[in-house]
Amino acid sequence: MKPTVSPQHHAGAFSDRIESFAKPSAGARRFGRLFLALPLMGLTLLSACSPDEDVAPPANDKMEHRIEFSIAKAKEYNESIYDEAKAELNLTISIEDLRNGSNTILWDTVFSLRHLREFPAPDAPLVIKKDISRIAAAHEALRLSNSTRYFDRNNTTWAAAESEIVPRDFPRAKVEIVL
Repeated sequence: MKPTVSPQHHAGAFSDRIESFAKPSAGARRFGRLFLALPLMGLTLLSACSPDEDVAPPANDKMEHRIEFSIAKAKEYNESIYDEAKAELNLTISIEDLRNGSNTILWDTVFSLRHLREFPAPDAPLVIKKDISRIAAAHEALRLSNSTRYFDRNNTTWAAAESEIVPRDFPRAKVEIVL
């Protein structure tokens, strides 16, 4: 029968060091637990936030805004080159569905074709105030638009258009239109 040989017998002078490697210290055990806990916490946090989930709508779905359109000409247009210059102005307030881009017009008005000299002076602009109060879904936003078509005496036509979305947390919005 062969005698049983222990690993310590073969290690010789290093036998005490081998035992210390086999038993982790208290600090190493704490580090090991922390090392395992961090990935578990990370996975928990990542699984809690799913990109497919919809963001909860605000508690108050009411949209309330005071919109001001300020309309004025850029100057007096007294020069003869502006004798037959005319402009037409369209103003629109709409609700835009941010998911598909569709618009529902809430209010619009048209300043029909008229001479540039007939628009309000720069120091006394025409101000149109509109109050918008309605229930709107979280994916809907208020859009303000204006478009202007110009005609000169040679019947040349050119156009300008602007549009902007009003954030829900901005109760007042002002649009200055200079012709």
